[in-house]
Amino acid sequence: MSISTDFYDIFDIDGSGFLFNIYTSSLIKLDAQAKAKLLECKESNNLNVFSQSEYEILQKELFIVDESDERSRRLAIKNSCHTSKYKNSSVIKIDIALTNKCNFICPYCYEKKILNKNLATGDGCNEYIQKLKRYTLHSISSTTKTLEVVFYGGEPLLEKEFMTQINDAFVDISNSTGVEYKSVLITNGSLLDYNIINILKSHLDYIQITVDGMKETRNSRRTTSFKEDTFTKIIGNIKFLLANDIDVSIRINVDKSNAGSALDLLDFLHDSLGDGRYNSGTGKYNVDIARTSGFTASFSLNEYVPVYAKLAEKAFQRHQIDLTLSAPPLAAFCTAETQNANIVLDNFGNIYKCWDRVYEEHDICNTLDNILNGHPANLRSLDYIENVSLDAVNNGKCMECKYINHCGGFCPKIRMNIKDGETDNIYKDDMCKKYIYSMLKEKIKIYLKNADVL
Repeated sequence: MSISTDFYDIFDIDGSGFLFNIYTSSLIKLDAQAKAKLLECKESNNLNVFSQSEYEILQKELFIVDESDERSRRLAIKNSCHTSKYKNSSVIKIDIALTNKCNFICPYCYEKKILNKNLATGDGCNEYIQKLKRYTLHSISSTTKTLEVVFYGGEPLLEKEFMTQINDAFVDISNSTGVEYKSVLITNGSLLDYNIINILKSHLDYIQITVDGMKETRNSRRTTSFKEDTFTKIIGNIKFLLANDIDVSIRINVDKSNAGSALDLLDFLHDSLGDGRYNSGTGKYNVDIARTSGFTASFSLNEYVPVYAKLAEKAFQRHQIDLTLSAPPLAAFCTAETQNANIVLDNFGNIYKCWDRVYEEHDICNTLDNILNGHPANLRSLDYIENVSLDAVNNGKCMECKYINHCGGFCPKIRMNIKDGETDNIYKDDMCKKYIYSMLKEKIKIYLKNADVL
């Protein structure tokens, strides 16, 4: 037996020490003597420094394990990741970019170079839908339980009729196969109306709408070319959705230009919409706090930690986020690193590995036609998967890192940009480890400070 040094951290918070199990999320408060014993054991691996009761507690909470358990942990992490990458799960996920048109102009939009350039849909809608149905039916197996479809764009509500036709096709598939169908709509929220909600509602999981701050800030960042007051309209639409029992995820993209307004927005949402996702009787909302990247006003990882902490604590107090110390099993971060039935699809039938790169011709990895005609997977697709693999980036060190379940290896697009020298190397000097350590510390502080919320 030995202390599991690779799977714990000690955090000093408000004068007290806390022992945190990275793998199980167990948390133990330490007095000065217990902390000194742990540090001594870490150096000498001498378990005799602990009293019988201390030893039993550490063993029960899986801080003390035998070597085979330690190896099993690492093997389980790798197997979980590889299985999700190369085998179909019970869920098939299809992300569909309905159009590259948008009625908004947002300064940090990653799609700016492709928006409004091509026609959205044309006379081939029916043919497209038939191909999509054939692909989906071909992909469903005896183990498939759920079909998850994400509608996005551009602004998907610019193509309401096209979306409803695709939605109807998936409803037909669900009815004929018994596979559950769930959809997600990612929209700026300005074009929502009763008709489209009524059509989508029966299979709609939730709608994601981005609101980056209070009225003045929001309207200056995410608005139309006519500089309309989109904030008031969108808040009204969110209220409409909640009143009609539709769950809403309110995305807040944070950078140096709106961090203060984002804090005020949390109060506004609480006053206007209620207490977040734990309300009952109507639709529920949650807040999704995210860092912009690649934008001139973006925070660095280290700069973002205290900003996120302030936002997360306020949102947690208002039941707007579900802040957890637990990490899920390691799985493929997204469709970008899977070789299974999951796809990112544009409205022309082109298949991509990353939904940030739709409509980029050189990023097309396959087409519906190729798959339906029995052609093998495009090698570019396989190359992309392996290039962003956690076995490949950072010299494979991520798979051995104790924090891997908590970060998921970061977004594959970030991994690829690092590999291509297009963005800062977050692996240099273990910057990524320091970031995750700091984020965990802030989350633990929030839990401890708001224990009555738990």
